[in-house]
Formats: sequence, structure tokens, C-alpha cells
Amino acid sequence: MMKKIILKIVPLLITGIILFSSAYMFNLNKNQTYERVRLLKESQVQVIATQMDTIAAITKEPLNSDPVNRDMIIHSVESINEQSGVYCYLFNKDCELLSNFSKQQKHEVGEQIIKALKEQTPNVLVNHGFHGYITIDMPDQDMVVYWQGIPSGLRSECEYFIILAVNKQEVQTNEAIISCKIMIGMLTIMLCASLYCNIHHISNNKQKE
Repeated sequence: MMKKIILKIVPLLITGIILFSSAYMFNLNKNQTYERVRLLKESQVQVIATQMDTIAAITKEPLNSDPVNRDMIIHSVESINEQSGVYCYLFNKDCELLSNFSKQQKHEVGEQIIKALKEQTPNVLVNHGFHGYITIDMPDQDMVVYWQGIPSGLRSECEYFIILAVNKQEVQTNEAIISCKIMIGMLTIMLCASLYCNIHHISNNKQKE
């Protein structure tokens, strides 16, 4: 009797272990993808800040004194938004939004981020004066936001602020991962069914003997 119970439970245990392990690996891959995207976009923001610092150092004039500089920053910030799940905006020192929403973005999420930045008291994670990290409360998650002041220096002297957030739920993983999930699910079901069929067949043969 005990042997029959064990034989019935073993396939379920094997199936559960496979599904749990694969789910863990896929979640780990998603987190790694999120971190790579976040760090990549932050580096792009820092490149923009470095370029603007160079222009400010050469011209010796405020960046907002030249409309070309403002348009250059806006275009650079908006280009960061091309990837799904990435939300990057340019504000002036009066907290007025200067850049536009990307076609790749869900406006609802973008508007929630901007609303949270303006209305919430953010939790400061890291503050280096003209750049750092904060967290904001979103309906589905707490989102980490990177902010960068331009030009670099004292925060009170920054003319623009770039705000960057990456939504982990929207970050696209490799399309091959989706195929792997389907294949693992199908193979797991087939394995479980095969084990039960073999157990049933062996049991029937023993009863006939």
C-alpha cells in the first residue's frame, strides 16, 4: 500500500521540482535583464550629462540661454525611451516637463510616474547632490528612480533634471525564453503522464501475474 502511494506521489514531486526550478531560473533571468537595462540606460543619461557639462564649460554660459542646447537634451532624453519599459523624462528646475512621451511607452504608467514624483515624498536611497536614487510608490510595485542634474555641480545650480525609471514588469526578455517556457511546460506534462502510464502498466502486469 505504501509503495503504491509513493509511486503516485513521485511523479508529482518530479513535476513540481522541474516547474519550481524552471520558474526560479526564468525569474532570475528577468531580474538580470532588468539590471542590465537599468544600468545601460543610466550610463546613457550620464553620457548626456557629460556632453552638456562640456558645452557649459566651453561656452561659459547657462545651458538654458541657448535653445539649441535645450532641444539637444530633449532629443537625447526622448531617444532613451525607445526601449519598452524605460521611462525617461526631462524637467527644468521649476519641475516643468519638457520632453514628450515615447510611442513605445504606455502613457498610463508614464503619467503615474510623473504624478508620483510631483505628489509623493520620495524615499531617498542615494543622494550625491546632483544625482542619486529615490523610490516611488506605484500601484503594482515600488519603482527605483535615477535622477541626474545638468550641469553637474551643486544641486541648486542644476538647470535641468533627467528622471529615469525602468519598469521590471515591462522589460522584454529574450524571445527564446518564451519558447523555452512553453517547451518545458509541455515536456513536464508529457513526463508526468508517461510516469503515471508506466506505473499503471507495471501495476496491471503484477496483478495479472
